[in-house]
Amino acid sequence: MRFKEFRDLIIKNFLQISPTVTATDLFHLKNQKHRKQPNEAPDDKHYQEPIPVPENFKRSKYFKNCKQCTKNKTRKQTQLQCKECTVPLCAGKCFESWHKE
Repeated sequence: MRFKEFRDLIIKNFLQISPTVTATDLFHLKNQKHRKQPNEAPDDKHYQEPIPVPENFKRSKYFKNCKQCTKNKTRKQTQLQCKECTVPLCAGKCFESWHKE
């Protein structure tokens, strides 16, 4: 028995995995568990999209100040905006609180 085979056998025994399982089997099993389900767009058409980059802009992403953070007297830049409102908002809490008001 080669050292690598011996090491793999010890690791599989320690993790309580069958000795016949290969690394590719474990990889496919892991990816099946953590695969995300496709997200559907909300019914109200308010969801985030990247802010379009202006013409002749040298960078690949464009940032603007978040409106909700500005309202709370803090300055934070974001690259996302609401598709329906075209208001620049941070992901998560800012986006939710802006649309609740």
